[in-house]
Amino acid sequence: MGVPGLWDILRPAGQRRVQSESWGNLGLRIGIDVSLWFYHASQGRGGENPELRTLFFRCTRLMSMPFLPLFLFDGPGRPKIKRGKHTMGRSHWLTSGMKEFIAAFGFEWREAPGEAEAELAYLNKIGVIDAILSDDVDAFLFGALTVIRNPSPTLAGNKRRRQDDPKDDSHSLVYRSTDIQHHDDIQLTRGGLILVGILQGGDYCEQGLRGCGVSIAHGLARCGLGDSLLDVARTKTRHELEAFLAVWRDELRRELRTNKHGYLPRNYNKLTDTIPESFPDINVVLAYAIPVTSETRGRPYIVDWNKQPDFPRITALCATVFQWEDRVLLLERFRTVLWPLAVFRILRYTLVTSTSTSTLDDLLIQIHSSRRHRSTDNILEYRLEISPAILVRLCNLSEWIDETLETTEPQSFDSPQGGSNEERKRTTSNEAKHPGRHMKIWLPACIVEAVNPGMVETFERSRKSKQVKHTARWTKVPVVVAE
Repeated sequence: MGVPGLWDILRPAGQRRVQSESWGNLGLRIGIDVSLWFYHASQGRGGENPELRTLFFRCTRLMSMPFLPLFLFDGPGRPKIKRGKHTMGRSHWLTSGMKEFIAAFGFEWREAPGEAEAELAYLNKIGVIDAILSDDVDAFLFGALTVIRNPSPTLAGNKRRRQDDPKDDSHSLVYRSTDIQHHDDIQLTRGGLILVGILQGGDYCEQGLRGCGVSIAHGLARCGLGDSLLDVARTKTRHELEAFLAVWRDELRRELRTNKHGYLPRNYNKLTDTIPESFPDINVVLAYAIPVTSETRGRPYIVDWNKQPDFPRITALCATVFQWEDRVLLLERFRTVLWPLAVFRILRYTLVTSTSTSTLDDLLIQIHSSRRHRSTDNILEYRLEISPAILVRLCNLSEWIDETLETTEPQSFDSPQGGSNEERKRTTSNEAKHPGRHMKIWLPACIVEAVNPGMVETFERSRKSKQVKHTARWTKVPVVVAE
């Protein structure tokens, strides 16, 4: 999808950023084109409804990041033909199921007037969203300011990055239009990017200009030919644009023959003879320059960024859509894929709303250790013990726990266990089955300290005390010999 070879041109401008990095208390507002998720979900295999399972796990992944997502679906004004194929007249068959999960996770969604990618670029320009999470480079052709490259290791553009560090799946590449424009090896404006798309071929024109490779397209784009084309397309009438294109084609041929600006590898006299009088397709130029968006339709945008996950709804969807009807199995899966993310989300919501509830007192037990790990760029993290019982109650499953395990109480990791060996084994077995048993998760220290400074102070005091004792134990005391 997008323009072949363009990501390779832009790669030097990408900045490596850890996905869990704090972007402020509110979080980073990102836009997502749902059609790209549908494409990746079609590769899902295994289990009941594998496509929706893929979308579900991607939503849980989003919950672990400081992102506030806005999903956009393609609207009725999207292009009728893309990549030489007619787009579907009706909605994608995954649309209704995806909207259910988006709402359950507390995310926002909208339907774009036209193509979702173009609408996201417009929302990025006017400041409704901070960035676009995508692997489609077309976002920059539509005028996006910041794109976070989809971190999936299966994407062709990410394979080279993972060869350098194959174990690194916690970072993404962040691209900004200003870096793309001013980087010495790129120097592409929006008009230049559009010209590369027209010459190389893309979603709206598969073939492009025959015989024009990536390096030639890049060189021509740096000469300013794309800027003049975009300016006329946006400010003049269609008739005036058609008249301008005759002059513009002559400039294009002249640059190929003379390499006046010196951005081409060499002169390309033969290529000038292959440029038809119909190039470029005026409809393709206008599709990139003036896409159907809220700007052209005059629609206001209001987004609620403070929504929270609806845990009962998530539970019901998983039970019905994925056939996770066995409650023991359901809660065990939630312990792995949902509880750590839910805690992170609850703590961030507490920071955003500046509220403190008894829920946090029941949820957070104590800090066990700290670390600085390479996967999170060595930021300070705490190993936090939590009690998932409150999360189980939020899923409306506490009644089931009371009925089936009323004789078993979850224990802290530091709780003493007395009695005979058989009694301890029986207690351990029951404890292992209890959905409310405590668990440990890693969380950024800055969030834990902001939510519960007293707990952090207690841990740090204890840690320093242990360090002093450890140092004193191994420090040799000099022996004074009497004369």
